[in-house]
Amino acid sequence: MTQAPRTQPRYDVVVAGGGHNGLVAAAYLARAGRSVLVLERLPELGGAAVSRQVFEGVDVRLSAYSYLVSLLPDRIVADLGLQLRLADRSVASYTATVREGGRPGCWWSATRVPPPPPRSGS
Repeated sequence: MTQAPRTQPRYDVVVAGGGHNGLVAAAYLARAGRSVLVLERLPELGGAAVSRQVFEGVDVRLSAYSYLVSLLPDRIVADLGLQLRLADRSVASYTATVREGGRPGCWWSATRVPPPPPRSGS
């Protein structure tokens, strides 16, 4: 029996998902000399670390998970030779809320941990 010629390349590893973890895994595997194919169902790579325009007509890009980038271990940055600069910000969190008699929203400082919210029924 004759085998049909292969028209598609073969890969040592196929990574399913082009999120930040899949990309890091693929980078390590490629540095180790493996041929790697990353498959992603969305039109862009990055997963939860990607920001998006979430409000139609508002030219602001947000990501609920952008903090994941700040958790990227220094060792991975060094291992992969990434040219990455992270900047601290004074505001750690913003929660959209409306309080009677006050301005909407609650800003939390990056240098101070806010007290826990009051428990209901106490």
